[in-house]
Amino acid sequence: MIAEAIDGPYLKVNLMTRPLTEPMRMLVALYAAGYMRWNEVRRGKSPSAQQTQLFIKGLLDADGFSYALDDPQMIEILALTLDVDRVEAFIKEKKMFEALDRRQ
Repeated sequence: MIAEAIDGPYLKVNLMTRPLTEPMRMLVALYAAGYMRWNEVRRGKSPSAQQTQLFIKGLLDADGFSYALDDPQMIEILALTLDVDRVEAFIKEKKMFEALDRRQ
């Protein structure tokens, strides 16, 4: 699952692909927003669009989703429009900072 891709030791690519649904786009956008926030807090700067899109592609690939070439960019834009309080709650619920810290 997506959380395992962040918390696990390696990103595993699933060769069996499945379609990317709107609920999964939203979930990936929440993880991407958490990643962007983690960069801001831990590194003192926002990640580039390329870094964020690579993070998104990694999540999608790890969970075996098929996606269009512009999906990572669209998900990044969605992540940037999410409510800050919702993102902060998601970060705490999923313990994202701790998981991302362990991967560094």
